[in-house]
Amino acid sequence: LVLKMTAQKFITSYNLSPTDAFKEAYRPYERLISPPEGSSVELHGTSAKEVSQALLNTKPFAKALSEMLGSSELVEGLLSEAAIDAMAGRLVLNAAGISIPIPSSSTSTSSSSTANTTATSAAEAPATAAAAAA
Repeated sequence: LVLKMTAQKFITSYNLSPTDAFKEAYRPYERLISPPEGSSVELHGTSAKEVSQALLNTKPFAKALSEMLGSSELVEGLLSEAAIDAMAGRLVLNAAGISIPIPSSSTSTSSSSTANTTATSAAEAPATAAAAAA
């Protein structure tokens, strides 16, 4: 069984405006930790402004997104510099690794007493992500 729910079907089925439907779909991302006020994230050496301009200037992409969302204003907001920067900041901050020692149990077959994981602080995450991508 394959379910296919387009934005337009969702809007029609639940009697929502495009803006309300977008807010519902975006809600999980709003739960992520926000970057500090005034901060900015570079994506592989590219600023959020450059990413925003490139996406908005790709007319077929912007048109398809507008048709899918049912609103050109939503597309402009979603692809704005502020929205790109906020989303990139949330993704970087929430993707940072955390080291959590896991004590071995008597039934464990592991010879190590703790699990070895990589720790990355939120401050190191952009540099680590950029180094990994290079």
